[in-house]
Amino acid sequence: MFKERPSTFTKPTAGSYDASPMVTATFFAWIELTRKTSFVVALNQMVVKKVYFSDVLWVQIFGKTMEALWQEFLDSFTINLKLDLTST
Repeated sequence: MFKERPSTFTKPTAGSYDASPMVTATFFAWIELTRKTSFVVALNQMVVKKVYFSDVLWVQIFGKTMEALWQEFLDSFTINLKLDLTST
């Protein structure tokens, strides 16, 4: 989905991956860039097929729970790393 890493990242101020559509999109973009490049496509296919994406599936795919990945996502930020998803 993404050909290269965006030049900047903004750490979400919300405490959860489902706090807003932008936070979820940023989290999913991070997963695409750092873990599995076909994640969003696979997730979309599961939704179309009405397959519930449970914690078990997160562990099967990534070896970790969604909460563990979220924490890694938050930990991946540094003071100098900022994502501005509003710029075009």
